Amino acid sequence: MKLLRTAIVLSSLFVAAACSSTSTTNSKAMNATCPVSGKAITAENPTTSFDGKTIGFCCDNCVSKFNGMPTADKQAKVTGSMPAK
Repeated sequence: MKLLRTAIVLSSLFVAAACSSTSTTNSKAMNATCPVSGKAITAENPTTSFDGKTIGFCCDNCVSKFNGMPTADKQAKVTGSMPAK
């Protein structure tokens, strides 16, 4: 019974991870640098959607940190990572 419960929990975690809003596709990110670390990003880096925009990150850890931030902090980070006009 314990083994079955463990299998169900692990399966649920894999499904949740697959359904998250983070992707590693070549979606065109709106920003040139990671809003968390400030490092340059490329088309191969992970992205997530925020406020209707595709935001790029240098790594999955930064995506996790970003997703844990309050909305106002996310907005400030995204605004700071956009290229100057």
